[in-house]
Amino acid sequence: NRMASLTPSIRYMGSLTQLDVSNCLSLKRLCPEAGSMSSLTDIVLAGTELESPPPQIVQLGSKSISAYLSFLLEARVSKAVHFNEIDLLSVDLAILDIQGLTLLDLSSNRIRELPEEVSQLD
Repeated sequence: NRMASLTPSIRYMGSLTQLDVSNCLSLKRLCPEAGSMSSLTDIVLAGTELESPPPQIVQLGSKSISAYLSFLLEARVSKAVHFNEIDLLSVDLAILDIQGLTLLDLSSNRIRELPEEVSQLD
């Protein structure tokens, strides 16, 4: 499968309970809108190479993935990212999509270096 991304309109699939994107090697990001789907309880990502959410979140399972995506979606409105104490090893570059970001809290993680792209934040 060569699907590169999920469309944000996925949020309108209100009765979707399972999202299976197994073996979609081209898929690099799940859209934050998937985090607003309250019926979505099972996210299957086997055989993917996602960058967002990061592997540390994916390993925690569907509930954590949904919560993480929901945080990203909320950050678009609040202009604040609170990714503290979630054991991240790297910065999710999905934060670059948040226009006018005013707060980026990455404290108490295992991030050793900020990627150069972070300097592009407004």
